[in-house]
Amino acid sequence: MKVPDLNRLNNVVAAADPLHIAFADLPLGADVTASFPVGDVTYYRLTIPAGSGPVHISAQFAADNAGALAARFAELPTGDGTELVGLAKVNGGARLATIDLPAGMAGVYYISVRRITSSPVILRAAVTPLALTGLQTKAT
Repeated sequence: MKVPDLNRLNNVVAAADPLHIAFADLPLGADVTASFPVGDVTYYRLTIPAGSGPVHISAQFAADNAGALAARFAELPTGDGTELVGLAKVNGGARLATIDLPAGMAGVYYISVRRITSSPVILRAAVTPLALTGLQTKAT
C-alpha cells in the first residue's frame, strides 16, 4: 500500500526502522464514534464482502462544514481528486457527509475522516437495503 507524504517540509532524515501502520476497522452495520484532535485526519479500513449490495458510508458531525469524509479503493485517500468525497451538510437536521458505493464493489476501502470542530464524529457504513418505491400496473 502506498502511504502519501503530505508534509515534505519535514523530510530531513530517513527513519532507521520501517514504519508500521494499523487501521481501525469500520464494520458494516455498526456505529463508530471517532474522537481525535481537531484538524487531524484519521483512517479506517472498510471491507465489503463479495455479493454485497450498495454500501452507504456516513459521518455525522455536530456543525455545518465541521468535517469531511473520503474513500478510496485499496489505497489511502490523498486529496488528489481520485477518491470519493463527502462534505458535511445539513440533511434532515443532521450534518452528514455521505458516500455511496454501488453494488458489486467488493474489497477493501480506506476511509479518511477530517474533523474541524471539537465534537466527536459518528461513522457508519451499511449495506443499503432494497427499497420498493412504487408499483405500476401494466394495462392489458
